Amino acid sequence: MGSSLLSFNHFGCYPDKDPNLASSYFCMSDRRIKLPNFTLELRSELKRAGEQAIPVNARDFYKDIFQDDLQEKRKSIHDEYEKGKYSGIFVEIEQLKDKKTGEPLIHKEGKYRGHPVKKTRSHLFFKGNKELYDKIDRTDNFIITNGISYVGKRRYQDNVAKMYAMAIEIDGIKGLDGVRQLIHTWHRPVTEMDGKKYYNMTPKPTYITCSGRGLHLYFVFEEPIVLYKN
Repeated sequence: MGSSLLSFNHFGCYPDKDPNLASSYFCMSDRRIKLPNFTLELRSELKRAGEQAIPVNARDFYKDIFQDDLQEKRKSIHDEYEKGKYSGIFVEIEQLKDKKTGEPLIHKEGKYRGHPVKKTRSHLFFKGNKELYDKIDRTDNFIITNGISYVGKRRYQDNVAKMYAMAIEIDGIKGLDGVRQLIHTWHRPVTEMDGKKYYNMTPKPTYITCSGRGLHLYFVFEEPIVLYKN
């Protein structure tokens, strides 16, 4: 089960682990949860590059992205939403299982043959992100969201309202060398050529998260970008 208060320093194998958490579920040697890919490489290379990399949990992460800009949750359908305020949407992906055997269901024919059968549901979350945190804490299902708020209940392109953060997925990283190359892209000095100045191609991200096979770079904006059609 996930935890919205879990960060990398809860893990027994993380160099800066919190000693007060040494007996927690996440640090017990016989039940240790493996760190995501590139976590230790990132820590080492960011420190070498002079960056201060601080592990954060999901609550601090999403609080920083959305601040208090999302709308309040209505107590009844008669309550009016505050103008210019919108809600976030997260997606819950559930691996369906056979009710009798408990084994994962697998597609037996068609283009998804051999793949697990999954059910996807969308949920709204509001100011304070409580609905998002509660779902992270209470389910084993995969939970994903983005740095965007929406009009209405659907994650349609036509319903986007504001962008609070932009996430870029980086796959195909070649071990430690790949991590070094990535960090170097936002540490390159300004160069001059023919009287013109050329700056870094990649701005430094606000957050880096470790995904299954790569990294996600999050760029949190000082002010949300309005995404209305006009």
